[in-house]
Amino acid sequence: MPKIDIYGWGGVNTTKNPIQLEHGELTKAQNAIRDPAGDHGSLRKRPGLTKINSVALSGSVFGFVNVPLNLITLRQFFVGIDQGDTTAYQWVTSSNAFSTTATATTPAAVPTAFTEEYFGSPHWTNHIGSRGTQTETLFYYPGTFTRGSAMPIRVYDGTTDKELFKIPTKNDPGISATAAQITGSEGAIRSMLVEGTKIYMVVHDFHNTGATFDNISYVVQYDIETQQLQQIGEAASGYIASDIGDGGIGFTGALALHQGLLYAGIGSIDGNNSTGAGIYFIRPNVDTSWTQELDQSGGTNGEVTLCLKTYKGLLYAGCTDYDATGARILVRSVTGSWSASTTIGGATTDNMVPTLTVFGDNLYATSLDTNGGAGAATNVSRIHKFDGTSWSVVKTLETSATPNVGVATVVHNGVLYVLAKDTARAGQVSSSSDGTTWVDQTSNLTTGVTSVFGVLAT
Repeated sequence: MPKIDIYGWGGVNTTKNPIQLEHGELTKAQNAIRDPAGDHGSLRKRPGLTKINSVALSGSVFGFVNVPLNLITLRQFFVGIDQGDTTAYQWVTSSNAFSTTATATTPAAVPTAFTEEYFGSPHWTNHIGSRGTQTETLFYYPGTFTRGSAMPIRVYDGTTDKELFKIPTKNDPGISATAAQITGSEGAIRSMLVEGTKIYMVVHDFHNTGATFDNISYVVQYDIETQQLQQIGEAASGYIASDIGDGGIGFTGALALHQGLLYAGIGSIDGNNSTGAGIYFIRPNVDTSWTQELDQSGGTNGEVTLCLKTYKGLLYAGCTDYDATGARILVRSVTGSWSASTTIGGATTDNMVPTLTVFGDNLYATSLDTNGGAGAATNVSRIHKFDGTSWSVVKTLETSATPNVGVATVVHNGVLYVLAKDTARAGQVSSSSDGTTWVDQTSNLTTGVTSVFGVLAT
């Protein structure tokens, strides 16, 4: 009887007479595969899976794919330290989920929080400085720079730290800016957002127009694959006719992609009402101008959006208000209208909601409630939870004249981490695996704490 040549086998054929089958055709077969050990080609039964557990994995297995998994050996957190406060180290790190901390000089330093970044005022700009972001294996952050020069964006993988690109400054000392103006200028990366191969950043800068020398801010996009850097839409300044708003306005750092659109918050950065304040959207690489969807320029000094986050299909915005009123958390309906989801604080100025974070099935917000007025000992910072129906307070961070306020968050390995800091740049990290029980860590976080916060899994 001739051998069956199954190197080019044709499978099961039920229509032919058995004596008319071609080489490689079978009349019946079940779980038959080629046997790689056969000299001339042969069949063997498809090997099965060894039962792992008679209960846990008792369901049907429909298929597998070979996916190599990199084992995680280290989870390291990073908090950037202001070199204007100390040059002994650049970072506070933790490799055990903030059970303990250490100081480190790697990676490179983050930007110094110069006075001009905060405008010397007790508003939201006094709390929120430059920020970074991360993927699972890469940490992106703004590097230190000289005033009036290009701002570097760096990337760190746990071993190698390098400059990825620079954002050119709009300062031009050759036109009208004096040496003193350049020395007094400031730059900041208010936020960074990674989506696919794109990094979106809110840039705070100073520039001169020949007649004025003041702040300007804008959004840029960096394509990791093509290494192209471009500005998205107009800037916000009020000093150039094509810019959005009037003097003292800027992109705040609120940035989110929602339903294919890039949303951003624009508002006052110096405590005054600004024409053009509101929530805007744009189609990156399609539109050349931002479209205002919500006007926030009303009132004596006006409302400012500080953060944006998509939760259960809807877009939420955390705000501050320079007027004597509470800070609202807004929600956008599916039809594009905005309304209050809740209000935090009472009839005092500078109540704020700096962060919104999705963790598990809930939305979390950090807040500052200036219920006693500026500098009052009853001012309090909190963490709030929204379950899709109602808001509740799950953590009081601090009650003091200048409490630590949550300015950055990280969700990693089933835990929510909140970095909080006060206006003197002392801070803490609070963490929770369930949103109810929290653990605080203040070790090595008593000075120089910035808003640059991230984690690497390597």
